[in-house]
Amino acid sequence: MSKVALIGQNSSLSGYLAESLSQSGLDHHLFSLRKISSMSSRKRIQFWNSLDSEFDVFVFSGAAIDPSLSEVTLDFLNYEIPIEGIEQLSKNGASMKFLTIGTALEGIAFDNRYISSKYRLSVKAADWKLPGWTHLRTHTLVGSARPPSHMLLGQLLEAVRTGSDFTIHGTRQVRQYLHYEQFAGFVTGLLSGLIIPSSATPLVGASETTSILSLVKSMMFRFNSESKLYVNEELAWKTDQTSGTVRKNDFELATATGEELVGSLMEKWLSVSLEGE
Repeated sequence: MSKVALIGQNSSLSGYLAESLSQSGLDHHLFSLRKISSMSSRKRIQFWNSLDSEFDVFVFSGAAIDPSLSEVTLDFLNYEIPIEGIEQLSKNGASMKFLTIGTALEGIAFDNRYISSKYRLSVKAADWKLPGWTHLRTHTLVGSARPPSHMLLGQLLEAVRTGSDFTIHGTRQVRQYLHYEQFAGFVTGLLSGLIIPSSATPLVGASETTSILSLVKSMMFRFNSESKLYVNEELAWKTDQTSGTVRKNDFELATATGEELVGSLMEKWLSVSLEGE
């Protein structure tokens, strides 16, 4: 039976994956990406070599996502470490599986250093064609944890929490929202061989595509009706995914509408905020 190494101990995705793998009877162990990144190059090589006799599936489920981090830092954590691990572990010729996680915005949004670091992984996976390596690109993942402040939902949550006005950049942006739990179940199926990708870089998304303008209007009306919503078309250059640029999914998971999913989570996020005040 496969034993799975999850690289990224503190990421939200790793937590959901660990639970899903346990429910499916798949043995696994969590490793800290931060600790791995602090090792010297020699120590990291020794670390990878120490894993090849115990694990046969490696999931790089942790990542640095803050686009304010330097390009060097993001590339090191999101590209260089996974590539180093895959190269080192694949040398022994064993039939190992590798899974890296990317984003649906790869090749669409070029002004974001985080997305650029993930796009490099996607290009490498497609060019290398290493048997067993899948670079899974996913649409926006949400869950019980509050979204980061640099993401649209994090900014919207802060506006709702503080009763502030909100400005949306253009009117054409769209998103597909997936819950971490549902995505983790999909990944477990992939690792178990129940789901077979047709390429090295498959795209998984939701059955519902959500207009960001409609979503924000709905959340503002429901949770922040006293404040104003502005649309700044001059900032529309930040529109990174529109109905015209969104790609066809290779795998599509049946989901609630974005407004239903985000609305139910917004209530939880706000309750957590209030408990901390």
